[in-house]
Amino acid sequence: MHRINTRDAAPVTSPPYRVSSAKKEIIRRDRVSYLGHVVSTRGIKPDSQKVEAVPAETSE
Repeated sequence: MHRINTRDAAPVTSPPYRVSSAKKEIIRRDRVSYLGHVVSTRGIKPDSQKVEAVPAETSE
């Protein structure tokens, strides 16, 4: 077991990784928009708001 001499100070008892409430909310979402993609429980897809429809050319 690894021990660190803290002398008179009490050892740290809090968990080493804390996440802010705002980050917790993002983690709990089932769908997040990130860098032009939508990340969800179903996978990663392009963000439909960022994709523009290209008009099809009509042949005459």
